[in-house]
Amino acid sequence: MHNLKTIFIAVNTSSGGGLGREILKRYRAESAELSTKFYFCDLLNENIQKLREQIINSDAFVIAGGDGTVSHVVNDLKNISTPILIVPLGTGNDLGREFKIPYKIAKLSLSELVDFISTSDVNKLQTWNFRCETKNIEKLFCNYLSFGFDGAVIKTFDEVRKKPNYFLSRFGKWGNRITYGGVAIYHLFLRPGPVKVRFNNDPAGSISVISLLFSNIQSIAGLGRSNSLSNPSDQKLEALLIKGITKYLSFTSNLFVPYCFPEILNSSNEWGFTLENPVPGQIDGEPFMQLLEGACKITPGPLLNLFNSPHSSAGNS
Repeated sequence: MHNLKTIFIAVNTSSGGGLGREILKRYRAESAELSTKFYFCDLLNENIQKLREQIINSDAFVIAGGDGTVSHVVNDLKNISTPILIVPLGTGNDLGREFKIPYKIAKLSLSELVDFISTSDVNKLQTWNFRCETKNIEKLFCNYLSFGFDGAVIKTFDEVRKKPNYFLSRFGKWGNRITYGGVAIYHLFLRPGPVKVRFNNDPAGSISVISLLFSNIQSIAGLGRSNSLSNPSDQKLEALLIKGITKYLSFTSNLFVPYCFPEILNSSNEWGFTLENPVPGQIDGEPFMQLLEGACKITPGPLLNLFNSPHSSAGNS
């Protein structure tokens, strides 16, 4: 049992088709009835970096939002030891799935949420630092990083869902998933261009693929698995080569069907490579706003502590 005297709760109030806004309002109202001290942050309207000291001094740090929300917070705060609980409100919620966090947690009262946290286990999450030297980009990621087809799909999806007349937003994650599927089909008909990549110290030279994916977790696309090796706690990152569209079938199912999985190039605690042509990219489900190319490097980032459901183990989603 965790002794929870102080809990910090950060909510993306635009997540879940407005669900985030409702949750923050409800949590604030219910907090007056509990002995635990709460701090609240509306991530759309407040700078969480200015609240870092409150987070560090809290016994638990709740982040309500999707994978992109978690990634933004991790990048803003860089290195914190306060255990994190994810309340999944996004489209994919892959990190929450990896740590066995049920979707129904968003419906719990604040008192029930405190009980859930107090009986939860804590596991380590290895984050990773990505640097593209040519574009002077440096970011941390928790889930995955990819280039090519994935990046193109996520960039278009991001553009569509940010339009003021985006009708499907009222249906929350399922509306977004329908949109994401439609965007993916659209890009299939466009015939995705190749990603030409050369890994450092690899005598094989340049490799051409549809997508290059670096995977820290197995859960992907809100539904399936990217591979059977990735573990968020093992301090290794898998490089996956996706050479054909059929290799994406594993992303839509939790079944381990060998021919549906991308090729695993290797597992390593550091990657160096060169993107030989400009390609779109995505990081934790959020697009890079510019095409990426040139020398890139991935190295271990800070370790984070994440709550997962009681009596379950992360890394085996």
